[in-house]
Amino acid sequence: MLSGPREPLGRAPASFGVVRHLHHREDEVLHLVEGQIAVWMPDRCLTMTPGDLVFLPKEVEHAWRAYGEKSVRMNVTVSPGGFEHFFFRNAPDPI
Repeated sequence: MLSGPREPLGRAPASFGVVRHLHHREDEVLHLVEGQIAVWMPDRCLTMTPGDLVFLPKEVEHAWRAYGEKSVRMNVTVSPGGFEHFFFRNAPDPI
């Protein structure tokens, strides 16, 4: 059981984004805590502000980019588990 405040998993500087991609195995949920991001999916584009949540299903292409001049913080949930190992292997700084 987790208790107490938690630091959001994802942080990105202003203008950072991920290229269009998809996950074959995992669904992804982004919960924006701070800043703004633009999210692209084939059927819609949206701008997220703090408190917004978006569901990115497996097999659906998507991309996002920090929008504006502020960095962003977000919680990222991926299901099923195991995808976090990608970040541990590829993150420039320890998470």
